[in-house]
Amino acid sequence: AANALRRRVVLDEQGTLTCPLDAGAELFDVLSITDAQLGLVARKARIVRLSWRFQRTGVGPSRYTATYSLGGL
Repeated sequence: AANALRRRVVLDEQGTLTCPLDAGAELFDVLSITDAQLGLVARKARIVRLSWRFQRTGVGPSRYTATYSLGGL
């Protein structure tokens, strides 16, 4: 029962984060998020789903972005 509860807490999606790609990020890594505008200081969250997107631009360099679905610890 304790394992089932822990799994539910970790996999419960609490939000998403879209940012420039960090190719070293993997599922279940823990992130520390700080954003003064949102009032977040070192908020910890676990990556429970991730996706990468390649954006080709006509002018300038193309880029990758990552979208992480965040869960609890």
